[in-house]
Amino acid sequence: MTSRLNYGPYYLPNPCSKFPAEQPLYASVAFKALGGKFVTRDSSTNNFKLSVATDTQIWGWAEVDGDMTGYATAAYDFINIIDDLNAIFEMPNDAGNTALTAAILKTLIGETCDIKVTNGIQGCDYDASSYDVVKIVGGSVDRNSLYVKINPIKFYTLGYSA
Repeated sequence: MTSRLNYGPYYLPNPCSKFPAEQPLYASVAFKALGGKFVTRDSSTNNFKLSVATDTQIWGWAEVDGDMTGYATAAYDFINIIDDLNAIFEMPNDAGNTALTAAILKTLIGETCDIKVTNGIQGCDYDASSYDVVKIVGGSVDRNSLYVKINPIKFYTLGYSA
């Protein structure tokens, strides 16, 4: 089996829904090749940042290959965002020290869970269910990773306030 070096889209519908224009990236946000790339809009700057465990909604998956760190000024970095609810993304398992087994994976299919960032790497925390921003649809025991979709109930659900 060939191992991919970068976590990312596992399945994209054709055509795939994406934001029509490049979106501004929050200053100095870091994406790691070995982590997920779900993003959230920062309420104070309206720029996008890497989603963390306490984010209650997700805007989509940043189209970023490998490692990338935003510049000091967000205006210099722009990203495209996949916001297709049928898209499936591969993320590392970040459920403490629990390695993914076939038995565990079988029980996780269809469950919702949280994401978290550990040492700058965004992962899927199937043990946490406070925000339930992603839905588990599969995984790879060999890669200790999960295949997830955006939970439609948590899909950029914040209203605009002036």
